[in-house]
Amino acid sequence: MKLFYLTNFAEENTYWKTLQESKIKSAGSASQNFERLLIEGFSKQELDLTVCSFRDVLSYPGHKRIFWAGYKEILYNNVLCIYLPFINLPVIKQICFSITLIPEVIKWTINNHDKQKGILFTCINIPMVVPVLLLRLIFKNPVFVIVPDLPSLVLKYTKLNRIQRLLKYPFEWLAKAAEHRFDGYVLLTEPMNKVVNRRNKPYIVVEGIADTQNILNHNKNDLERTKKGIMYAGALYKEFGIDILIRGFMRTNNDNIELWLFGAGDMEKEIAQNILIDSRIKYYGMRPRGEVIKYEQRAILLVNPRPSLSPFTEYSFPSKTTEYMASGTPLLTTRLPGIPKEYFDYVFVLKNETIEGMRNKIESILEMPRKKLDEQGQRARRFVLENKNSLVQTKKIIDMIEDNI
Repeated sequence: MKLFYLTNFAEENTYWKTLQESKIKSAGSASQNFERLLIEGFSKQELDLTVCSFRDVLSYPGHKRIFWAGYKEILYNNVLCIYLPFINLPVIKQICFSITLIPEVIKWTINNHDKQKGILFTCINIPMVVPVLLLRLIFKNPVFVIVPDLPSLVLKYTKLNRIQRLLKYPFEWLAKAAEHRFDGYVLLTEPMNKVVNRRNKPYIVVEGIADTQNILNHNKNDLERTKKGIMYAGALYKEFGIDILIRGFMRTNNDNIELWLFGAGDMEKEIAQNILIDSRIKYYGMRPRGEVIKYEQRAILLVNPRPSLSPFTEYSFPSKTTEYMASGTPLLTTRLPGIPKEYFDYVFVLKNETIEGMRNKIESILEMPRKKLDEQGQRARRFVLENKNSLVQTKKIIDMIEDNI
């Protein structure tokens, strides 16, 4: 089978160079890692994969560079990746992506006219989706989509600039019009199906992918430890419960623990203020993935404080869940409705989602014998590495596509 995969992925070094050059640090590294794992998994399947990337770059002046040339490179296992050219100005960038994508799809379709083939999107990205769905009327290419987040909900917890606020309503209208026009869906949670798949097309649920890179063969006993680190890495949004985590931690009375925070988001200024009050809080900002993983392995506890009653939680599966579990460090999480029940056999659950509840849960976990904590982390690690790795998860996607083309 031939697969044309549309993504905003950029190779690791390129992604971090672009991020460092940007005036505003994006919190989107989770999507980059998820898409990398998809590409790596697809590259190991029995198919001919072509990757086409619309790079995730902040529009000028968020990034000083305006003209971005297109180019090609070879990724994992000899996979061709086509990076589309664009002018990095608001709105114009999206128009560039739409226009430059069309000849790539036509050329790929003609070169594979007699082959079994499909097109797969990494998300419902309107400037990319619309031209491909229109081309489907001519070439009859089946078009599938991975839905990591519902477009309308992403806008609710993302800080928008003036232009984005202006375009919010037409974007939501177009997303609503396009989201039910695919030939099949890869969803992160079951409840998503009722929202985006209104025509009852084929779908599967692939909630996350465990990354085996950088974590195989590690021995936690060999990792250097000074203070006991309680860690969160990801988007630092208040809506994600970061304030509950910080305030709950600050109420603990233990000088031998620290709170390690990685990422970017609207809580950054408040975090800086809290550091002045409690020196045990350490903020590391955006760091390369390999460095974050090392800290996850060094930590004594990883935390996902996302409130379980927030309206968007049943439509999302936090990618950090599988990453945290794969590290071998115990995970404390809320009982999010988007996380399948089987996961909760391997993690600690925060039932009282308040500041005091967070403090009590952290203290009770740290009172447990170190051996028991390590056993908990290793059980979780084995579960995700055996059942949720990239080869297993992408095989489900490929099987669904092949059954519907």
